[in-house]
Parts: sequence; structure tokens; C-alpha cells
Amino acid sequence: MATTAMGMYLGWLRDAHAMEKQALIQIDSQIPRVGDYPEMKVRLRQHRTETEAQLQEIERLLQRHDTSASMLKDVASSVMAGSQALGGMFMSDVPVKAAQMSFTFENYEIAIYRTLIVAAEICGDTAAMPVLKRILEEEMAMADWLADHLEQVTRQFLQNADATASVT
Repeated sequence: MATTAMGMYLGWLRDAHAMEKQALIQIDSQIPRVGDYPEMKVRLRQHRTETEAQLQEIERLLQRHDTSASMLKDVASSVMAGSQALGGMFMSDVPVKAAQMSFTFENYEIAIYRTLIVAAEICGDTAAMPVLKRILEEEMAMADWLADHLEQVTRQFLQNADATASVT
């Protein structure tokens, strides 16, 4: 069975939809657990708002092509995000792990959107390109923020751990 470029592009848009749903679940699980890191909490909330808008944009792109999100991919990504969130509940170093996982996930999203931009161009979906480029910029901004703050989060976490250990 031959797969067309347009078929691949639409499949990747469905993947992006599932990915953004997964991102929402991950962000929702991280926000309440980053405790003493108000700057991180604020940035996660801001990115959650961006992610909701990105999800809606992807849904509109899919609708323009008379296709919808993949229920199977959405469910699979939700299960995966849920299990990651559940596993994270038992970590004592949540702020550091949240920053690490978020940085990794943002870079994955960046790769997806770069791929989608090329695919949209090849498939002649020029209307999608500004949307995809804007989403890419938001993902890059979040990845940059995380890269800029990972050291600070790590330092603060370890200093708090040492302070707590010296009290007990």
C-alpha cells in the first residue's frame, strides 16, 4: 500500500494533536508539584494556555482537510502521559525531573513542528505554515526558558535538600 505525501502529512498532524493532548496532561501533573518554584509554576501555566491554543489550531488544520484527530493516538498518548504523571508522584526530586522531562518533550515538539512545516510546504498547505511556524516559535521559547532555568532549579533544589537535611 503506497502512502502519499498528503497522507503522511495528515498522519503527522494527528500525531501532533495527540502530542499536544499529552503535553496538557503532563503540564497539569507538574504545576501542583513544583511547590517552591513560583517562576516555574507561572511559566508552566503560561505554556499550558499556549498548548491549549495549539491543540485547537491543530484541530482546525485537520478539519480543513476533512479529517479528524486519531482517537487511538489520543488515548495512547493520554495513557502514556498519565503513567508518567503517576510515576512522578513517587519522585522526591519533582522540580528537577519536571524541568528535565519538559525540556526533553519541548525538543521533541520542536522536531515535530519542523517536520510539519516542511510537509505543509511540500503538500501545498500554505495556509498551515504560519500556524505551524507560530507554534514552533512557542515551543522553542519554552525550550529556551527551560534551558535557561534548569541550572537554577537544580541549584535551588539541592540547596533546599541540604537545608532540610541539616535541620533533621
